[in-house]
Amino acid sequence: MRGLLNGAALALPLWGIILCIVQLLLHLGQQP
Repeated sequence: MRGLLNGAALALPLWGIILCIVQLLLHLGQQP
């Protein structure tokens, strides 16, 4: 159980980075 929480804590910053990249790509994709 403890390992699972550790993994989730490590994955949270990764998800933030992934979401930032996705938003950036969507923003660039909207420009003509």
